[in-house]
Amino acid sequence: MKILLVDDDESILALLKQFLSASCGHNVTACPGGVEALDCIATSEEQFDCFVLDIQMPQIDGITLCEKIRNTPRYANTSIIMLTAMAQLDHLDRAFAAGANDYITKPFELGELRARIKSSQRFARSQGPDSSTSSMASAESARSGADAPSGDTAQDDGFAEVIDIRNIDRVLSYTAFENYIMQLPRFGMFQSSVSSIRILQADQAHQVCSPDQFRQLIHLVAGVISETIRRDNCFFSYRGGGLFLCIQNGRDSLSREDIEKPLNRRLQVALAKFPRNVSLELTVGKRHPLRWVTKAGILKVLFNLARDTEDESALPLIETQRDTTLVNIENRRRENPPGRQPYKSMLNEFLGEEELSPNQLRKMVKGHNGS
Repeated sequence: MKILLVDDDESILALLKQFLSASCGHNVTACPGGVEALDCIATSEEQFDCFVLDIQMPQIDGITLCEKIRNTPRYANTSIIMLTAMAQLDHLDRAFAAGANDYITKPFELGELRARIKSSQRFARSQGPDSSTSSMASAESARSGADAPSGDTAQDDGFAEVIDIRNIDRVLSYTAFENYIMQLPRFGMFQSSVSSIRILQADQAHQVCSPDQFRQLIHLVAGVISETIRRDNCFFSYRGGGLFLCIQNGRDSLSREDIEKPLNRRLQVALAKFPRNVSLELTVGKRHPLRWVTKAGILKVLFNLARDTEDESALPLIETQRDTTLVNIENRRRENPPGRQPYKSMLNEFLGEEELSPNQLRKMVKGHNGS
C-alpha cells in the first residue's frame, strides 16, 4: 500500500515510517505537518491508499486535514486512520464526523497499527476504484426520474447491499461505525446505547425501483434521519436490507417515541418529491445499552440488532465476518498495560522484528531524546 503518514513528532514519524516500510512492506511517505501533507497530495502522481494522521499539529490540525482529504474527489473512499494522543470524546466525534475510518490513541502497540492498516486495506478492496463515481451517477440518475426495469432485474442488484452514503451529516460507513463504537470504552462512555431504525416495506420499494433509484431512496431516508436526530453525540450507519443502526451517547438519549413520529412526518414530506411512488414507514427499535459489553461482544450486539425486527417480511441479514486481531490486542493491553516509556516499548517491539544498526537507531530516537 502507498501510505501518507503525517505527524509533527519527528521521533514518531521516523519510527513509524521505518516500521511500516521495513516490517510491513508498505510504500510510506512521511510529512511533518498538515501544510506539507496537502502539498504532497496535490503534487503526487500516484494515488495514496491510506492516510495515517496525527490530530494535534500546528497550522492545520489532523481533523481539518482529514476533512480536506475526504473532500478531495479521488480520496472520497480512501481509508483515513487518526493516530493521536488526544483522548477526549469530542476529538473522537469530530474525527469521525470529518470522515475518519479509524482512531488509535497513543500509546499504542505496533501490532495494533499493523492490524488496522490491514483492515483498511481490506476496506479499500471492498470499496473498489469506482465506488464514489458510481454513487454519484446513481444519485444523478435517480434525480432525473429515469425509468429502469423493475422486478427481478432490480432484485439482482442485491437488497442486502451496504450502500455507501456520502455528504450527509453524522452518517458513518459500515466499518467506521463499528470502529467508532469499539473506541467508546476508552473514553469512559458507559451510557452509550444502540438502536435500530428499519424501513418497513423496503423490499417492496426495492422491487419497483431501479438499482440507482433504490440507492437514492436510501440516501433520502438517511437525510431524514440526520435531520431528525441531529445531535453532537449521535452517529448512524446503513447496514443493508433497509436497516440503519444508531449510536447515542449520554444520559439524555432520545427515546423511541421522541424519534419515530417526527421521523415519519419528515419521511412523508421527502417521499412526495421522489420520482417513484413508494410507500414507506420507519420503525425504531428499543435501545440496547452497551454499559457492560466487551469489545468482542459489541459486534454480536450489532448483529443481533440487525437480525431482530418486528417486520416479518424483512430479509435476514448475513453476519459479516470480522477480524478479531484488534480485540485480541486490546485484551493483551489490558493484561499488560503500557509503562511510562511507551516509545521505548515500541522500539523494543520493533527491534524484535527488525535488525537495525546503532546508527539507524540513533536517528530514530534523536527527536524524542532531544525533547
